[in-house]
Amino acid sequence: MMSIAQCNRCFNKMLNITPYEYLIQYRLQKATNLLKDATLNVTEISEIVGFNNVTHFIQAFKKVYGISPKKYRIMEGQDEKGS
Repeated sequence: MMSIAQCNRCFNKMLNITPYEYLIQYRLQKATNLLKDATLNVTEISEIVGFNNVTHFIQAFKKVYGISPKKYRIMEGQDEKGS
């Protein structure tokens, strides 16, 4: 049986990223798809992809993509509704 620490080290060695970082990137990738749908606002999208705090979502999004979710949406040609 493998310990949590061993599992994390193995994951990091194989993918060169921590499980937490992988999860954040996965959630943000899902968010980019949802941002193309103008019927959902940023707060709804952050909740759907698993962020409990919209501010944390926006900060993580900016860190990875260099722009806010709202600016990403505008660049993708969608106007945000309801936020």
